[in-house]
Amino acid sequence: MVESPRINSVKLAIGLLAIAIVLGQSVWAQPVVTRLDSLFSARHNKSQLSGNVLIAQQGTVVYQRSFGYADRENKIRMTKPSRFHLASTSKLFTAVAILQLKEKGLIKLTDPIRKYLPDFPYTRITVWHLLTHTSGLPDFQIFEPYYQQDPKRILTNADLIPALKRYGKVLFEPGEKWSYSSPGTALLAAIVEKMTRLPFEQYLKKQIWTVSGMHHTYINSLSALVHDEKRVKNYAYPTLFSDSVQLADSIPRHQEFAQESGALIGPGLVVSDMDDLFLFDQALSAGKLLKPATMEEAFTPIKLNNGHYAQPEPFLGKTAFGLGWFILTEDPTRKVVLHTGKQGGLVSIFIRDLTRQQTFILLDNSESYGLNNTTLNAIRIVDNRPLLALKESLSFIYAKDIIKHGTDYAVSHFNQLKSDTLHYYLNLFELDYVGHQLMANHQAERGLETLRLLTQLNPANWFPYYSYGKALLTSGKKEEAAMSLAKSLSLSPGNKEVQQVVDQLKSN
Repeated sequence: MVESPRINSVKLAIGLLAIAIVLGQSVWAQPVVTRLDSLFSARHNKSQLSGNVLIAQQGTVVYQRSFGYADRENKIRMTKPSRFHLASTSKLFTAVAILQLKEKGLIKLTDPIRKYLPDFPYTRITVWHLLTHTSGLPDFQIFEPYYQQDPKRILTNADLIPALKRYGKVLFEPGEKWSYSSPGTALLAAIVEKMTRLPFEQYLKKQIWTVSGMHHTYINSLSALVHDEKRVKNYAYPTLFSDSVQLADSIPRHQEFAQESGALIGPGLVVSDMDDLFLFDQALSAGKLLKPATMEEAFTPIKLNNGHYAQPEPFLGKTAFGLGWFILTEDPTRKVVLHTGKQGGLVSIFIRDLTRQQTFILLDNSESYGLNNTTLNAIRIVDNRPLLALKESLSFIYAKDIIKHGTDYAVSHFNQLKSDTLHYYLNLFELDYVGHQLMANHQAERGLETLRLLTQLNPANWFPYYSYGKALLTSGKKEEAAMSLAKSLSLSPGNKEVQQVVDQLKSN
């Protein structure tokens, strides 16, 4: 059949439009790629990035590069196939698995955990509470007594319920607050195993990784170590006051956490690379893993019992939480979901801008400083927005000052800089970490001075008094500890976490 001139002209117009779009993307992409490379290279040159970066737009990778060493001792460079432990970003696979079971009718999110795990000690906690971190369950502190008794013991999912029973009461009533609980995610993995009669890794491989084309992703556990020459080594600073990194598993604070969490499947332990994570992103976008309605539910901010939205501690801006996903809420015109992981020298960042179809993956193996802001600036480059000033942490400056120059200098310098909010920022939890790091490194008086400073900076917040009180108790200053803990309770009446330390103090 001979086509009419009109049809031919329409086809020609469509063809020219397609060429124009491709050319436009090429012209757009090159300056963006140049700016991205400038950003990440500058961070790497300042020892603030060591790892792999992938950025995609509308399903196409527009930037991908490796920085630094996968193995510093043997001078093995980072490469595209380098694989990383994902730490808490692993929780996304657990969330997807649970939602798949929901779609199949095998579970309901409103079901109590005891329906699937009869020995679970709390009757009111549901699957939804575990998935949204609103259960009131504690975090890895449930395993601290086991570590103290036997630092070599490998703790597994089988130890979860006994450890929870030993720990005692929940921190708050289910749905009352948002509080991160990795043991809660491990319980979800146990439910997956119970309902599918498959080992958790086998389920993930069959229903998520193979479906997504992720052929280089696996679980590496202390109870089942996997030899992989492409898996990077992790490096960290021995203290906040150190000038160089060393192997993370040689540092005591990381050794304890690795031992407590190293065989707990569900909240961590997944190993992957940037290409596999991008395939996971694309499988989600294509609806291969979950139905669109399920994903919409997962990406909707959850509300607490009081009707207010849950608000996790912001780390990439104002944040809400969905069914296993953090959700950025600062810009109501776009939907951005993500998860991050941090553990023993490694950092993973996985961001999906659903509105603009953008993906940002950053994997780092050297505990690099400022990665959150580096990622935010990468997003701003792609959006053609002004960059954020990469501020320095006042807490980390203070930490180095107090070791090199003493308390008086550190406090004076701190007070001098804290009003300069253009170049410096202050994070409550970072300064608290500095205080406890000082105490752990035989600098008790300096540590106590730091935690005391924190109470002065945040006089209306219960947490600094609680943290200071615990540190005083550790130092044998029971009377002072009692006063600080009483102040904490007055600011947060009924706080079970504080009350447990008060009860411990009274029993001694």
